[in-house]
Amino acid sequence: MPEEINHPTQHQPPSFESLATEDGHKSVSKFRRGVESAILFAEVTPLNEAMRVAAGGAAIAAGADPIEVAAVYGGATLMIEGAASFASASWLVTERSKKTVDWLNGKLENRGISPDAKFNKITKAGIAFLGGAAISNTVHFRENPDSQEKDIRKYGFKVSSMLAGACAIQGYAVANGINTPNPLTIGGAFVAVGSVFGIAEWSKRRVLSEEKAQGINVDEIKKGSK
Repeated sequence: MPEEINHPTQHQPPSFESLATEDGHKSVSKFRRGVESAILFAEVTPLNEAMRVAAGGAAIAAGADPIEVAAVYGGATLMIEGAASFASASWLVTERSKKTVDWLNGKLENRGISPDAKFNKITKAGIAFLGGAAISNTVHFRENPDSQEKDIRKYGFKVSSMLAGACAIQGYAVANGINTPNPLTIGGAFVAVGSVFGIAEWSKRRVLSEEKAQGINVDEIKKGSK
């Protein structure tokens, strides 16, 4: 019989569907896994921004004052990012950790962040604005693979709180510009909204700079994630 030839196949990150159905610890119920998978999916997709903006917009439409809008927008961010931090920490330390990291690494690559790179604390803060708590937890876990679940959650809570604080300030500025329009408040609203894009762009440059310093071929990152 002719010898069978095994052709090597290119490694691909696992799909979200296969990750969500992977068996983890026996003590973790299917219901909990389903909830956690839904939270992670929502946090790393545009659904995250849509839910937060909807909450803030509803508060403004209801006539809430700037402080109340800040509380709603910041609170929604804390809930979403905190839940994602909790869920990702749970998945990263279970038997599913390899597939979880592979799947989240794919999300990192979509943002131009190499799974092989190591970043300083300032750049990690910027990555939080690019990807959120789950992505930040993944970067932290890659560099600290012996971390316990409680350590990852603690790190993720710090990230979530930082993002919630930034969003609360943004929500206050926008609502203040709408409620009491004048050159100062309107200008503050534009600065608050523009700062989000500014931080994201700054973060991308920081990531790019550190990846190049480590000899990583940045041009191949997104190409490899497609």
